[in-house]
Amino acid sequence: MLTQLSHNRLGRINLRPLDVDTNATDSLRPRSVLSADVFMGRVTVHEYGSTDGSLYQYSYALEPEVELRKEHESEGLKMMLMLDGHLVLKEGLSEDIVVTRGVICLFRSRDYTIALKAQLKVRYLLFNIDPLANRLQLKGFEEGRYEFTEMIQAQVSELLHPPKILGSPDEWLTGQLISIAYLLKESILRGRRLNPKVYHLDYALAADKFIQRNLSKDLTTKEISRQVGLNENALKIAFADYFGMGMAKRQNLLRMELTKNLLVQSGKLVSEIAKEVGYKNKGTFNKNFGHVTGLTPAEWRQKYSL
Repeated sequence: MLTQLSHNRLGRINLRPLDVDTNATDSLRPRSVLSADVFMGRVTVHEYGSTDGSLYQYSYALEPEVELRKEHESEGLKMMLMLDGHLVLKEGLSEDIVVTRGVICLFRSRDYTIALKAQLKVRYLLFNIDPLANRLQLKGFEEGRYEFTEMIQAQVSELLHPPKILGSPDEWLTGQLISIAYLLKESILRGRRLNPKVYHLDYALAADKFIQRNLSKDLTTKEISRQVGLNENALKIAFADYFGMGMAKRQNLLRMELTKNLLVQSGKLVSEIAKEVGYKNKGTFNKNFGHVTGLTPAEWRQKYSL
């Protein structure tokens, strides 16, 4: 399923092979690494082996807004797992499909276009799921978009952070893909398919995932909106509609939930926990914790520690 990339005006993009050993960052050693410096940025493709075919990780860090044409060897059902950024799938499909961070997209097309926004880093996994589904006799995979459930998110996180030592990387990766396939099938059976149209809800969910991954940072709504690809005012409205609060309040509540767990499950000093969850000022940390829980951090630890 190795992709041929091309630009609608400039033509074919020549991906050059890179040294695998130099570009292997963990125990899941890629079969190949391809890259090209284009559009004042870079395209990189990592290929990993599994029993049922290759898993590809595509990374784009390009300056201008651009549309790239992708051609695959077969039309098979493809599973795209969006890790960072967002893109639009176009052509060769019944309609344009927006794929944002935290969304799985199943689609069947050999020749299609991806549209990338300017100055936006995009990273996703792509896998032809047909051979695996046929081997496991898993039927009923429907084309469409599906949100990462907590279980799928955990499985994807494990895939991206493999154990330090892997006896058989191909078999380990196959196991991870099988788990994701079964979890996705469960989502399909439960009717968790997302509407293919562009809804701001997608961006609100993407913003929340970004906040959760960066709790130690003092994020501005401008930074978050730039990351998810929606203008600041529209994102504020969508976020408040879905979560019933602003992004700053949501971040504070998530920080407090993490604080509760750290107080009970670790022996860290309260000052250490305050810094870990993003508070430089201990007084502000204690005030916010008391506002949310009605207790001081020390009282919470004493009351709920085993």
